[in-house]
Amino acid sequence: WPGASYSHNVWVDVVTMRAYVGDEGIVYSQGTNSTLFEFDVSDLSSPSYVTSFTNGVGANSHNHIILGGRLYAANYASGMRVFDLSSRSE
Repeated sequence: WPGASYSHNVWVDVVTMRAYVGDEGIVYSQGTNSTLFEFDVSDLSSPSYVTSFTNGVGANSHNHIILGGRLYAANYASGMRVFDLSSRSE
């Protein structure tokens, strides 16, 4: 993904075959806000980057899970954010 730094967590939405990766190092290496990166993994031999989105806070992202069409993202210093994945365009 653009500006990749460090991640230890990825979660795949098996309904849409989209993978969501949180980059723990991007806040420190680039000074950006907590960011999640989205990939199309419908072809596992050739995953492709789709987009990224942020919670708008400069806190470092940690783990995230998908449940019921929502992505729950934990941050070290700013708590948890919930993203409604059903509102995201395909």
